[in-house]
Amino acid sequence: MDIVTIQAECDKAFRFWAETMTSGAKEVEGGWLIEGSCVLFTNYGHGGPGKIKDQIMLGVDPDTWDSTVKIVRPNAATFDKGKVTVLATDDNGHKVLLREGRLKPNNVSAEIKDDFPALSGLTDVALMVKGERSTRRWYVVADLDADPAMIISQTASFSLGCTQARSRRGGGWRKPQDAERDDDSSRPTYGMDEKGNVTTRKRTGGDVQVRALQGYVFETLQKLVGGKLKKRRPTATA
Repeated sequence: MDIVTIQAECDKAFRFWAETMTSGAKEVEGGWLIEGSCVLFTNYGHGGPGKIKDQIMLGVDPDTWDSTVKIVRPNAATFDKGKVTVLATDDNGHKVLLREGRLKPNNVSAEIKDDFPALSGLTDVALMVKGERSTRRWYVVADLDADPAMIISQTASFSLGCTQARSRRGGGWRKPQDAERDDDSSRPTYGMDEKGNVTTRKRTGGDVQVRALQGYVFETLQKLVGGKLKKRRPTATA
């Protein structure tokens, strides 16, 4: 595949992908749900409610509320050396959205890079930049010349591959809870349900609105699974 280095084409392609995703998924509080895959995605606070600006966060871990992988608008000026998302064309002239196989550390897992293909089960593709193969490993998010259902399905598959990689890698910032014992002191306790809300914070240059995205995600998941979804309190350790 050959990298696309014209920003206008990258912008058009990203906008088309984002609109395909939002129009083909079910809008829920705080984001969208890809039905049939249980993949939730949000604008992560970049853009107004129901709007995608320049990035999409795919997947949410129900225990930590951390997102799985971010797809951003490609920056053509940096070629393959900048952001982790690029636009490329394949041998058939199809425009394809690619994402580097690198996941930053969070509460779910430690950083994933060299072992991404083994952990995710995904296969990288060769990306050519100025006649030479990129030294970074790139994976298909979606063929943008495919039909909308396929674009959404491919994106969901990529997100689930990243979810699998994080699950297998482990080692996130949040330490695993100690094994539960039979005595009452070790039994899990539960906190109040998360609630989505918007707060205004004062900053130099003007106020900004901050959305509690984890609350919207919690409310959406609770609707899907019913009253069985509970927020567990952290277990105190010595």
